Amino acid sequence: MRFSYSVLILLLVACSLPRSEYVDVSHEQRFQGLLGVPRITKSDLLLLGIDSYPSKNQISYFMLMPRPGFEGPEVLSRSSLPSGSVVRIVGVESCTNCGSKSNRFVLEVEGMDRIEPVYLRVDFANELVEHNQTGGQ
Repeated sequence: MRFSYSVLILLLVACSLPRSEYVDVSHEQRFQGLLGVPRITKSDLLLLGIDSYPSKNQISYFMLMPRPGFEGPEVLSRSSLPSGSVVRIVGVESCTNCGSKSNRFVLEVEGMDRIEPVYLRVDFANELVEHNQTGGQ
């Protein structure tokens, strides 16, 4: 019986945690030079399909990140975005209820026709280089 109470308490705590909330900060001057500029991925990156509400079993958004990524019930798909793929930063969002101010880029991935947004945490921005720095047009 003690085990079932422990599991119940853990479930209640997990369900009561607030979801991260983000606001658009793309208009801030510090991000203006980043928006719309074609960038190239420096290495193969993981493209994880994430379900914000694991009970729905439906992809809510994609996270682009270096390997090894992460696992969990919220990860519904894992694929690779090859080195040399073209992306554009089309927005920047800031978390309003995270422990520290956490920003993420909203990306447009060339050749990816999805309605769900693609995000890249700002701390992984070194995985991208400007298109003209790679010898591109």
